[in-house]
Amino acid sequence: MTIAYPNLKIARLVLEVVSPLSVASGRVSLRFDTAIVRDANGLPVIPGTSLAGVLRHLYADGGNDEKSLFGHAHQRGENDGADMPSRVSVSWGCVLDSDGRAVEGLLAGEHAARDALLALLADEAPVARRRVRLNHRGAADAKGRGLFDRAAVPRGTRFAFEIMLQADDAEQLESEWQRLRQLFGHPALRLGGATRAGMGEVRCVRWHEGKFDLTKPGDYARFAALGRGVDEIDGLDERPLSGDGAATGWRHIRVRLTPEAGWRIGGMAGAPLNRHGDKEPDDVPHHEPVIIWDGERAEIRRKQAVAPASAVKGALAHRVAFHANRLAGRWGQDAPVGEDCPEVVELFGKAAGSDDARAGGVLLSDAWLAERPKTHWQMHTSIDRFTGGVREGALFGEEVLWQEHVNLEIWRREDIGEAAVNALMAALDDLTAGRLPLGADAARGHGLMHGEVLDA
Repeated sequence: MTIAYPNLKIARLVLEVVSPLSVASGRVSLRFDTAIVRDANGLPVIPGTSLAGVLRHLYADGGNDEKSLFGHAHQRGENDGADMPSRVSVSWGCVLDSDGRAVEGLLAGEHAARDALLALLADEAPVARRRVRLNHRGAADAKGRGLFDRAAVPRGTRFAFEIMLQADDAEQLESEWQRLRQLFGHPALRLGGATRAGMGEVRCVRWHEGKFDLTKPGDYARFAALGRGVDEIDGLDERPLSGDGAATGWRHIRVRLTPEAGWRIGGMAGAPLNRHGDKEPDDVPHHEPVIIWDGERAEIRRKQAVAPASAVKGALAHRVAFHANRLAGRWGQDAPVGEDCPEVVELFGKAAGSDDARAGGVLLSDAWLAERPKTHWQMHTSIDRFTGGVREGALFGEEVLWQEHVNLEIWRREDIGEAAVNALMAALDDLTAGRLPLGADAARGHGLMHGEVLDA
């Protein structure tokens, strides 16, 4: 059945990746556990279904009737046997090159080779996020199939989209359009996988829109004159986006932390953040390439230190289980841990594959550090337990971040139960009081921090 709607609004917008984005293709990768979706040029893209699905969920979460906007398929046994097509159309997201132009159609090989940004994005994993599951003791569970990674596109990557909304009535179109626009300022607008671990956060940096009544010859002519490209904005008006009201039902928590000394999240061989001598350290803090935009021109920053949200989430989840059991008087054999603890599941969710899988009610963001953070190179030796001397060949070094501030951004749903909220705030109190270290080598004194919860 074809339904014609005379009134429509079109927006052409640009979304910028705030934390590495990993939209999995489902294909097999020999190097990584996930392979990202790519176009015929081998460049990352965001399928329209990924954005449309998130918008539909957020629209319904705001108390709106998502079926009237995004449509629905007829279910067997329903009285109304008609399918309702979606009145929202979302294009695929095309990546922008170094000059801020959307890459549509097949590229000549020399153009992709000359563009440093496209060359970076054509890599199998421009960013690789490695994660390790923690067991009930809070230790790494790498041997129990708990070590995995995700290929992702880096922070700062931009994608251009087109969104169209159709309606019979002009007033209805305007009200629905405003509610749809608000969603682009929602804290839960995250795309791809591992969004509850900080990945896939995006923000809208450019929005141009136009309104057309196709029953009017003038509007029809303006609509027909629009360019075909998702980044062609002639005939559209720039509109600022406001997130006011988009975060209804969510509460923002900001935590500012100051490490007592050195700390390091992740361990990776490679070039250090800062030079401390001729020899490179064996372990350096986790860092990634990021893309910085100066107007419409992109620049690649090869090494940006970051505290991934997944590292904070793992530490908080285990401390939340402790406090939830303590506050509920559950001890010993009666104290559930991990995904058996109801407060942990309510806050941080439960993995897919189980009968009661669910998304968590807490969103965390990656904490990005200064461009050139202060670092310290710490040397270690291994002691022979028999002689008490240094073992031969066991001298190694690590680069640690030195007293670099960490700003955590956390969003939680307001409908979370009181017991879970109390356990979360107790865990954050431990974190800001230096009782909950973050990152690697806590047994050697790393990762102890002090700070304050600014908003709750």
